[in-house]
Amino acid sequence: MGLSHFEMDRKMDEHFGFEARDDIDGVVSTLAPDAVHDIVGWPSGPTLGRENARPFYETLFRDLAEGKVTCTRRLYGENFLVDDSVWHGTAPGRPFGLEGKG
Repeated sequence: MGLSHFEMDRKMDEHFGFEARDDIDGVVSTLAPDAVHDIVGWPSGPTLGRENARPFYETLFRDLAEGKVTCTRRLYGENFLVDDSVWHGTAPGRPFGLEGKG
């Protein structure tokens, strides 16, 4: 049996909480061991497995700062969740290969 919508929401909120604290170990702990981590615009494309998602977060936390996530909607299916969110913050690094503007 899959997770309920409530359980999925709780896990996503936990994930974003770890992101807000730049806690890479916490973030990857919220991913399933066999998670497909697919971030639009990420140069390597989708990765498989929680540890293979780690480099994305190491780069993300180096390139972005003062982030806040606002969820606009969540779409649910059997055993999956699509989170549509807007991120607000500063870019002191080169997120997604683009020149940051601090």
